[in-house]
Amino acid sequence: MDKYGFTEIDAMQQIAQAFRRLEADEIRRVLRWVNDKFGTSLPPATKESPVVSDVSLSASPRQENSPSLSLGEFYALASPTTDAERALTIGYWLQVYQKEKEFDSLTVNGHLKNLGHRVSNITRAFSQLQSKKPQLAVQTRKMGHTQQARKKYQVTDAGKRYLEQRLEAGE
Repeated sequence: MDKYGFTEIDAMQQIAQAFRRLEADEIRRVLRWVNDKFGTSLPPATKESPVVSDVSLSASPRQENSPSLSLGEFYALASPTTDAERALTIGYWLQVYQKEKEFDSLTVNGHLKNLGHRVSNITRAFSQLQSKKPQLAVQTRKMGHTQQARKKYQVTDAGKRYLEQRLEAGE
């Protein structure tokens, strides 16, 4: 384990990246070799449960059957550097991993606060995401009539691609 505790995650990312170029049979042979080489054991593959059935082999966390990452793990992998990127990261996690269709800024900032990265003006962060071309997030509705009314947001496909590219690049 490295000083940040990410050695295992780094290894999984490198493996996923290498497996992207292989066919299913080749992946099975590699996994068998790894099991033999390092003395690990997995239940034998059957037609109903092949070795790679429930493991995502893509580096993209957007895959339907990708293993769940905790919010903290996902945030650490994304390594956001600006308030807008922080909001985008949490919004992405809520949509993709938590399967929420939309989310509000209070929820996003609550998660950021729990991670120790609270944003002082979350509305401004979402405004920055909306001002990008193409937009990385959109406001879907506003509940209330005042300027401080609760707003609901969604991460756009462009926002998802932006974050996935950051994850693949290892930024």
